[in-house]
Amino acid sequence: MAEHLPICVDPRDSSTLRLALSCGGLWLTTDLGLTWTHIGEGLRADYMPPEMRYNLTAQDPHRMVQCPTAPDAMWIQHHNGIFRSTDGGLRWSDVVNAKPSVFGFAVAVHPRERL
Repeated sequence: MAEHLPICVDPRDSSTLRLALSCGGLWLTTDLGLTWTHIGEGLRADYMPPEMRYNLTAQDPHRMVQCPTAPDAMWIQHHNGIFRSTDGGLRWSDVVNAKPSVFGFAVAVHPRERL
């Protein structure tokens, strides 16, 4: 099912896609995949050497979801925790103390509320 893939299609413009690759980071295209831009400022890989922790390619997102009613609100379940973006994935911040855990392979979004 598409909601389990690490791909988010912007419901406002289907030529805009975001792709989360485990050990490859987060990618954005606005032209149906003709060109791609590495995005994800703020994602952090604590398991990497210090100089590589914020490297976009070193990031390890496991799952990414997007709010259907506010598509710029996104969440990533990362090897290093849960992160949230409010600008379509360009910049991310840590979600600390998420329950039941910040580690895992699942993250979900409410179908109508953009918390």
